[in-house]
Amino acid sequence: MMNTKVALKQLMTTHFITVDVPCPECGGAMTAWKEPTPDTPPRCPPVCMECGYRSVKKKEATTAKNLYESSLIKKAKDYFLNGSVLTDRKSLHKKIGNYYPSNQESTKAKNISMEFCEKTLLGEIHHLILTGGVGVGKSHLAIGCLNEILVKSNYSKKVLFVSYRELLEQLKFAMNDEEARKAITGVAMSEIKAADVVVLDDIGAELGDFNKRDEKGNLILSRASNFDIDTLTGILESRIDKPTIITSNLKSKEIQYCYGERIVSRMATHSNGFMHRFTNTKDYRLKTA
Repeated sequence: MMNTKVALKQLMTTHFITVDVPCPECGGAMTAWKEPTPDTPPRCPPVCMECGYRSVKKKEATTAKNLYESSLIKKAKDYFLNGSVLTDRKSLHKKIGNYYPSNQESTKAKNISMEFCEKTLLGEIHHLILTGGVGVGKSHLAIGCLNEILVKSNYSKKVLFVSYRELLEQLKFAMNDEEARKAITGVAMSEIKAADVVVLDDIGAELGDFNKRDEKGNLILSRASNFDIDTLTGILESRIDKPTIITSNLKSKEIQYCYGERIVSRMATHSNGFMHRFTNTKDYRLKTA
């Protein structure tokens, strides 16, 4: 019967070769797999049987890879958290998974949002439009989509959440301050236009109180200013062929009245199958408080 020493020697002779270059660590012989043909790519780097040189290098490479991936994740999260325009950054941690539908239409909204994420990750271009009353979960689902896409893309996507009212406030404030104007218009606006996925939240909120109604129960609406319309038009035109999520308390006819048909047309681009209106859902925040 062949003893262990002889068996190991035969195994080494049959399956391994000694390469010409000695181990850079200890000077010992470097061993590599014997490939079927000279053209066959090596299945792994040579290894020193004396000091385990390759194993050390592999461990170092793994550590470097982990550090790189951690850096990539941090960079993507920082871009999302610090680049987004809103007042409460704690809300950016909301997930689709913790949006709990209360009826059929909110279930449909969640399903459409999930489908938007799936299609976006496949490289398709869609605009998700969520409209309805205050507190029904539009912003929750929109932020949830950003987090879903961020994680499922292995943090390779750049995502931003933009409160449109807050953005307008910052832009208006900066109009009388040249340094602030350059910072906001030059950085914030360019990032909004360049991001892979953007949420444009609460279109119309800057126009005033949605509780004011006439004798027939219709909202008393104000028309958007030229500055407002120009800003929104610029953002929407820059994102026509990019995944975008838009939320508003207004109906499409009300948006058209306030901003004009051109705005509605740009919002509706790529939105076929991804438009949802909440009509019967009560204030979602009261259920999750």
